[in-house]
Amino acid sequence: MSLETSILVVLIFSFASFLQGMTGFGFGMAAMALLPLLIGFHDAVKLAAVLGLAVNMFTFAAYRKSYDWRQGKSLIAAAAVGAPCGVALAHLAPGSWMIRSLGLLICLFTFHELLLSRVTKVVVPQQWAVPMGLLAGIFGAAFNIGGPPAVIYCYSRSWTKTQIVAVLQVMFLVIGLLRVAFSLGAGLLETRDAAIIFSALPPTFLAIILGRKLLDRVPQSKMRIGVHLALFAMGLKYVVLGD
Repeated sequence: MSLETSILVVLIFSFASFLQGMTGFGFGMAAMALLPLLIGFHDAVKLAAVLGLAVNMFTFAAYRKSYDWRQGKSLIAAAAVGAPCGVALAHLAPGSWMIRSLGLLICLFTFHELLLSRVTKVVVPQQWAVPMGLLAGIFGAAFNIGGPPAVIYCYSRSWTKTQIVAVLQVMFLVIGLLRVAFSLGAGLLETRDAAIIFSALPPTFLAIILGRKLLDRVPQSKMRIGVHLALFAMGLKYVVLGD
């Protein structure tokens, strides 16, 4: 990976972390929408998985007092079961199929955020925690975007925003730990990956802090529209072109 590419990768992780700081989720979605433009799909997945662990730990530390293990326990347990299936899918399916699937998932989630969530609130029955968790685990391990099904489920509960963010961070941590463990076991993480990850950590943490500080100062609705429109465009590109 060239120096220029490495710098751009770090900038992408910083941008994704900024969104994470402002919303409590979105790191994987933003990172995976942009990274495949610079590096291969599988490299993007493994780098985002490792750095995502640090991001989720940092975010959870800020919301740990709001976490109640009884909230989302079925969702998180199901995500842990789905994660190995996602890892297998990522390595067995053809690369072109995976990148188009990634694009489709991004488009579906951004379409939901831009239109459907504004028209009517999706109410997900509590008994759907297991299937939604399984999907989150599969998508999270295969594409690093396990957020959509889990976010939809959590925001349909009568929890506070900080409780939702805390539950999501724990789920992301469980999926990320399993994803990284499988990658280490298969020898997929290389020395050059560590250099990128350590280079990205300082700006990533600063971006999260900045995102949290701007949380109450920036008009959330307008910013979310702009971000989701950009992500939708990237997802559409992957669906149509496949790279």
